[in-house]
Amino acid sequence: MQCNAIEGLSSMGGIQGAPTDACIKILHANKITPILKWVDEYTFDYDLACIAQITDPLRIPWHLILKKGQDFGLSFKYLGFLWDLTVHSVSLPDEKHHRVLLKLNQFLGKPSVSWKGCASLHGSLQHICFVYQDAHCTLPALSAFLSKFPNDFVWHYPPCTVVTNLNLWLSCLTSPAMTCSLLLRQHLNLNIHLDASSSFGLSFAFENQYAGWCLIDSWAAKGQYIGWAESMALKLTIYWLIQRGFHDADIIVHSVNTGVIGAFLNGRSCNPA
Repeated sequence: MQCNAIEGLSSMGGIQGAPTDACIKILHANKITPILKWVDEYTFDYDLACIAQITDPLRIPWHLILKKGQDFGLSFKYLGFLWDLTVHSVSLPDEKHHRVLLKLNQFLGKPSVSWKGCASLHGSLQHICFVYQDAHCTLPALSAFLSKFPNDFVWHYPPCTVVTNLNLWLSCLTSPAMTCSLLLRQHLNLNIHLDASSSFGLSFAFENQYAGWCLIDSWAAKGQYIGWAESMALKLTIYWLIQRGFHDADIIVHSVNTGVIGAFLNGRSCNPA
């Protein structure tokens, strides 16, 4: 079929759907329902041995289960991720993790890169942001760099911001395997307030507890101003919450600096400090 009608031609839009629709009718005739289908992918509420018993005499060329597919189980691979229903989590399969890490190392190891290499890495990092959610803030610089290529043949030198952000990804991917919880997050209001003062320092309060740090005389330098001090107060608050055992929760923190709040929500700041 592929030899006579190349997949993707506009005149052959139903080339995959036609045989799969016929297969579904055969399965329905054998009382196999319900069946979910998208192009040439199926989801059955039956074990695969039962499906094969019906389709094998027809020589329907299914992929090997080890290559594509999944029988019933509490842990399975789908859409390039490893899903664990027991602990309600999603992570990267080892083979995908190694492929992305190899692609990243190859990109960083070249003085200049092509549009194809940049687009490939950009797509891979976008995909795994589903697991590495806190790293999504590093992608705008790579997206902007990708838009600078006038065609597929020009090679460009990655700017410092792109290299810095990709080194952050390198740190993430070379750390122990990341797992993202699928459980609903708690919404907590612990009455946490933080503030900073250029004449004193920074502090935060939690119910009847208080922590504060004085700033040294020469703290305001190299882009470090009151906004930086507010950011450090927020960072120390987060460290304190982690040390207290809080995780997988949305916690309200009160601050009077909207710039710091905006930078935290966006995951990045215009101030390099």
